[in-house]
Amino acid sequence: MLSWNAENKKNARRFLWAALGAFAAVQVYFVRELIAALIVFAILFTIVALAVLAVFLVGRAGETALSRAGEAIETAHPERYWSRIESLSKRLRHRLRSVTAQ
Repeated sequence: MLSWNAENKKNARRFLWAALGAFAAVQVYFVRELIAALIVFAILFTIVALAVLAVFLVGRAGETALSRAGEAIETAHPERYWSRIESLSKRLRHRLRSVTAQ
């Protein structure tokens, strides 16, 4: 049977402290890895969000520009604008009522 003399207790304490230190080192390593992954994903998310924002803003600017251009055309030459709409609507009505050839 193993007796717990002073030497065995000293070796057991050393082993316990070494195991505790190794466990703490592994935990610190994992925490560092998780923080690095968090930083990488945050940077990637920011890049994707900025790209989506840029596409949204370009689309919004295009909508605004087209609506202003349409208003400018309508106010500059209203008779041409309405005649174009009428001719387009007549063409569309004709196509909707067309019959397939047999």
